[in-house]
Amino acid sequence: LNWIASPNSTTAASFVATREIIKRGKSFTDGDYMKDSFIKISEHLFSDFKNKTEIIQKIKDMPLSAKTVKERAIKMAGNITNQQIKDINSAPAYSIACDESCDVIDIEQAALLCRYVNSDGPQEEMIELIPLKGQTRGEDICEAVLKCLNDNGINTNHLISVATDGAPSMRGSQKGFVTLLQKALDRNLLAFHCILHQEALCAKTFPPECMEVMNLVIKMVNKIIAKALNHRQFRALLDEVDSEYSDLLLHNKVRWLSRGEVLRRFVACLEHVKTFLKSKNLNYPQLEDTEWLEKLHFMVDMTSHLNMLNKSLQGRGNTALHMLEAVLSFERKLTVFARDVQRGTLSHFPSLREFKEAYHDHTLNGDYLQCAIVDMQTEFGSRFSEFRKEKMTLSFPVTPLEIDPSLLNTFPGVIQADLEMELADIADKDLWVSKFKSLTAELEDVTRQKAQLQIFSNMNYIKSKYRTRLTDESLQSCVKIKVTSYMPDVEKLSSDVRKQKSH
Repeated sequence: LNWIASPNSTTAASFVATREIIKRGKSFTDGDYMKDSFIKISEHLFSDFKNKTEIIQKIKDMPLSAKTVKERAIKMAGNITNQQIKDINSAPAYSIACDESCDVIDIEQAALLCRYVNSDGPQEEMIELIPLKGQTRGEDICEAVLKCLNDNGINTNHLISVATDGAPSMRGSQKGFVTLLQKALDRNLLAFHCILHQEALCAKTFPPECMEVMNLVIKMVNKIIAKALNHRQFRALLDEVDSEYSDLLLHNKVRWLSRGEVLRRFVACLEHVKTFLKSKNLNYPQLEDTEWLEKLHFMVDMTSHLNMLNKSLQGRGNTALHMLEAVLSFERKLTVFARDVQRGTLSHFPSLREFKEAYHDHTLNGDYLQCAIVDMQTEFGSRFSEFRKEKMTLSFPVTPLEIDPSLLNTFPGVIQADLEMELADIADKDLWVSKFKSLTAELEDVTRQKAQLQIFSNMNYIKSKYRTRLTDESLQSCVKIKVTSYMPDVEKLSSDVRKQKSH
């Protein structure tokens, strides 16, 4: 409070207020709204202060117009980038991840993320949101990423790993981004296909009949929700019968998690759905077909298990080892699931168990369901084979003194003979052993941090249909401020502003 009321503090306060605007998802045009709210709160907050009038006047004098907010956001983002670059170049090694998505006006935006270790421990940061306004071939992405790294003065000699999705433009063997990046750097990198993306692909390996069940559910949900009158009447029906749920959910094809939620909600409201569709003379004989219903309840349970895996893989701070262990654990669970449906115990299939209890005369097709699970398990095993080969290497930072160095796929720039000698030298030194234990604890702590680093969700929220004219520089600045863990150096920024003659 003393800082806000101190002389020459309006510029610093405007930087802080601007950061709050961005963090709360407000637009540049909300600067005056934020300022008015700040003044109203301050009237009450400083009511007992002798210099209340001076404090309120300082706040009123705070430059917080839309233009000021824009300029402050760009300056803070630049300051944060400088801090990031300094830490990255100080790190002995770092890895990058590159992903792309279209914004609201169909400009392809490539998000470049970087993971490294600084004095505060492991960091995972967005370096830049790169607009690709022409083609998005592998060479275009590679050129843009290299330009970003070079323009920011990031030392590419320390780059050891790159992760992408499985698109041909990213992982093509001849002209993919990863291949071209390795050629440009003239060395091999540890290249990974995003675990989360591969998990989503594995989840789509249900038999065609099961996928048809999902498609029909979506069709029925659309019949109810897409038309306003039908939607209102269905919600009124659910309210009248005191249903646990007040509505159905729509499936978003971009988000795999929505599929399981749609199925679960649909089954929970199934009897009410039947009643409503009949009242509208919409005939779906599948709703009375026990074989179709069996597949529906099976899909509810399997998508629920997949959603649990998906959530465990999401979040900021997950290490590759942690994610791989989660996938390998799920592969083992698939063996348990297959045995469960084959025996008919259904201990891990609550929805299917309820269906079986409700339809005593129906015999479950255990062989079919077991084959569906086994096929999915095979797909998991195939897609994650490259990660499985690297498990020992990924485990090395956690248990370096327990692994034979000759079995490791060493990082670029690491000489295996030197590594063996160094490990032998420190194996019996308590200082180094304790440091490795400390690093393990830090990695576990980072893994528990589930603060989402959802770049594209924030991008679409900031550059919405109401802000389509937001410039590339402004969008980049806002997204960076929104998702970064760094704090801009407000004192330095405000002092630099005050040095200008106009101030």
